[in-house]
Amino acid sequence: MRYVFLSIGLVALLLSSGSCSYFIDQDKKANELVIQRVDTINWNEVDSYPLFESCSELAPKPEQNDCFKNTFTDHLMESLQEYHFTVKKPISDTIYLDLKIDNQGVVSILKIDADLETRKQLPGLRKAIEESIGVLPKIYAAQKKAKSELEIQLIPVATRFTLPIILNVSK
Repeated sequence: MRYVFLSIGLVALLLSSGSCSYFIDQDKKANELVIQRVDTINWNEVDSYPLFESCSELAPKPEQNDCFKNTFTDHLMESLQEYHFTVKKPISDTIYLDLKIDNQGVVSILKIDADLETRKQLPGLRKAIEESIGVLPKIYAAQKKAKSELEIQLIPVATRFTLPIILNVSK
């Protein structure tokens, strides 16, 4: 009787240790695939730029970039036209918007670089830009390709860019 329990216990021990190594092997393979996939990503450039619905995802990258920037700028300028700024003297300035588009397509302003005189005469400019950006059409995040042995997967990634805006405000 003791031998039966002992042999059943020994078989159970062997089976349980074998199944643990199976799971450990699976975890190890999964980790190797993740490392392999991360190693294939070129972190210095995106494979597709952020896009509005009106931009073609099948267009070459330079055209995607142009479409995105033109659509963004057109929308921003159209929105800013609704604001009526009063200035003491004419302003001719180029402001630079330092923007981030996260991996969900949400835009945030990191910095607005404008001359001191522009900031003094247009104290509500930042708020106007923030409100204009808040009503942008849906943006699809930039994407990177991650390659594994079995597939190529597109991963949404955050991007950062600087957009120059030329301001010409008369009295």
